[in-house]
Amino acid sequence: MYPGNIDGFTNNRDTSGFCDNLFLLMPQRLDELERKVSYQDKLLQELNEVVFSLSKRLDQLESRQKTMKDQITNATLVKRQEDETPPPHY
Repeated sequence: MYPGNIDGFTNNRDTSGFCDNLFLLMPQRLDELERKVSYQDKLLQELNEVVFSLSKRLDQLESRQKTMKDQITNATLVKRQEDETPPPHY
């Protein structure tokens, strides 16, 4: 709670230890914030590695897809019907 007169109401509690408690808690709060920032930095690095890996894989798949499309377009993968030998029962 904020010490003093707020909205016309007087806080009658003793606030002499307010600042002392605040300064005692400050190192703990800073440690907690530093831990959180450290965790977020580590998480960000891991996520960047995942994004990089997925981007690399996507490039590979796009290259394979282009190669297959070119093979189909150039008919090197599929023979024309007249080039196929008829099945043995004909």
